Amino acid sequence: MGTPADHGTSMTRLSDTPSPEEIRRGALEAADAIDRLVGEDIPPERFFFEYLRRIGEVTGCVAAGCWLCHSGGQAVLVADVGLRKEHLLEEPQIAEAVQTATRRAISEKQPVIGSPTPPEARVAAVLAVPILHHSDALGVIVLLLPPGTSQPLRVSLAQYVTQTTRAAVEYLQRRGGQSDSASAPRGPELAQRLDTFSLHLHQRLSRRHVADVAAHEGVSLIGCDRLSVAVQQGKTTEILAMSDRQTVDPREPLVATLREMANRIIRMREPLTYSGSAEGLPTQIEQPLKDFVAASGSKWVHVVPLFQPEPLVDPHDEDARVKPREPKRIPIGGLIVERFHEARPTPQMSDRIELVADHVTVALADALAHERVPALPLWRGIGNLLARLEGRTALKAAVITLALTATLVGLAFVPCEYRVHATGRLLPTGQRGVFAPRDGRIVEVFVRDDQRVRQGDPLLRLFDPELEAEFVEETFTLETEQKLLDALRAQAAEATSLGTPEDVVQIDARIKEAELRIEASRERLQRLSEQRDALLVRAPCDGVVGTIRVDQRLRLRPVRRGELLLEIFQTDGEWYLELDVPEHRIGHVYRAQQRLRTPRLPVEYRLATTTTDTYEAYVSESATRADASPTVGGIVLLTARPRRMPDLPPRIGAALDAKICCGDRTLFYVLFGDLIEFLEKQFWL
Repeated sequence: MGTPADHGTSMTRLSDTPSPEEIRRGALEAADAIDRLVGEDIPPERFFFEYLRRIGEVTGCVAAGCWLCHSGGQAVLVADVGLRKEHLLEEPQIAEAVQTATRRAISEKQPVIGSPTPPEARVAAVLAVPILHHSDALGVIVLLLPPGTSQPLRVSLAQYVTQTTRAAVEYLQRRGGQSDSASAPRGPELAQRLDTFSLHLHQRLSRRHVADVAAHEGVSLIGCDRLSVAVQQGKTTEILAMSDRQTVDPREPLVATLREMANRIIRMREPLTYSGSAEGLPTQIEQPLKDFVAASGSKWVHVVPLFQPEPLVDPHDEDARVKPREPKRIPIGGLIVERFHEARPTPQMSDRIELVADHVTVALADALAHERVPALPLWRGIGNLLARLEGRTALKAAVITLALTATLVGLAFVPCEYRVHATGRLLPTGQRGVFAPRDGRIVEVFVRDDQRVRQGDPLLRLFDPELEAEFVEETFTLETEQKLLDALRAQAAEATSLGTPEDVVQIDARIKEAELRIEASRERLQRLSEQRDALLVRAPCDGVVGTIRVDQRLRLRPVRRGELLLEIFQTDGEWYLELDVPEHRIGHVYRAQQRLRTPRLPVEYRLATTTTDTYEAYVSESATRADASPTVGGIVLLTARPRRMPDLPPRIGAALDAKICCGDRTLFYVLFGDLIEFLEKQFWL
């Protein structure tokens, strides 16, 4: 094993360790200091030297060292505190014990506690803790423990150091440049990808299609962690697509905070970048930005407003050339670019954001302009007919008269089924939420998207530095009380042999007090141990993980007690449709249920993944109150049961469009009923 430059600092001996309260406070301060080191641009030698120094101050070890695994499987010592100054590695027994523990920790991928043979006066045990990233060992942290360190305390120290290695993993990932931008296309590949991206954007004149393509294909072009697309209509902002999920639920807290932040920035009409600090930002942006960063855990956020493109000027138009016009910056949407692990963009990211924004702006403007044309297919048909009748006045008059007569008769007497349109999701009936058992930070995620789990399987692990510090403090207290009890018993035996009854009585009383304190300490330690075990969150039932991008959204994220972490869906049982019906349309459903004397109105629906296939369902339940929606105002939730499930295995939360059949009405009412209701509402007719 190689050696680095010597750091001439020794560690504090365990015999010099502070009080339990100081140990607990020192553990918390060490965890905060190590977390701050992760974000600094310092070489590995400096980082791990400071890391070892902080750990050594808490654990009271004799010395410490860090070995990193290089290519070829060789472990190289990159930093140490006290090893070289105390000449510990020059002693054969200690060097052999360190090498053995290091190899075992790297190969077995778990903490190893070894001892020099024969035991040394200065070093009683060697603790080796691997630095693990998934199933790979990136290195190992070695602590030399002094005499007097009991076995329970060694185990507690191994668990404490294991938790702190998460910061080392994050530092090594950042240092190694493992970012999504590494896979971003370059050169000819970038040009080809942009052409394909532009083609996909313009395939359909639909704002939702443009947003989906922009989010899911643009994220890889830019090289960011998440890309979201917002559409602006007047003062209202709607989040249409996010690259880390198939559908966007406007009621989700993360989406709500993103919508509020995007609305403020887009209306400001200027790009905005957040890179870890909200200082200097406008007051109307600061709080929504803080709320979004707290909900998403993003370290870098860049919002790019999109504006209506200026129309092309005809060079032969004299008026357009003579009259200068001020460009109108009409916002139509925005792109929200996020990075979760870096607080700064890559060198190429800014240019690629601008490229993607230019393509999305044109496609989104075309889609919005197309959707604003009312009854577009009808007007196209009328225009074609009038073109054919051009120059035939009598025939034109006869056709128009006949068409108007037929139209009026059809509108008045032809029956047509009235349908209420709704959007929704396809969900399993059985679903269970997984909540944080206490405050802490998620340090391990054991499951992936759509993974099937069984009840009791580990899902994720939390780390609570305060709980860990309390556990170490209580372990130290129990060990101290046990040593005191042993000393008292020795004094009692000596007093008995000397024949001093008064001393024996006093010592027996102190022994009983010590035994009571030990029993209370053990109970507290047992309670703390149960709380630590509860930090390993397990699956509450059999099912499938329904949360998208679990690892990226949850790893290293701080959580509060009771916060929803992920959801488990039982896909083997029945499924149901959750439909969002606009509040002003729900009256048609209620009247149809009364007129037909059944709550089970027929429903036809299509999944977003298979738009060519239509499936049938029936309304089973309706909510007793309306919910707020940022896009359509109030909505009422209806539950529908499918009569036949889709042939392909459904995806959890698959988006769908549904039509609720409300019986036959006249064609006139089907076409113009909404207009009549609007006029009645506005003018109180």
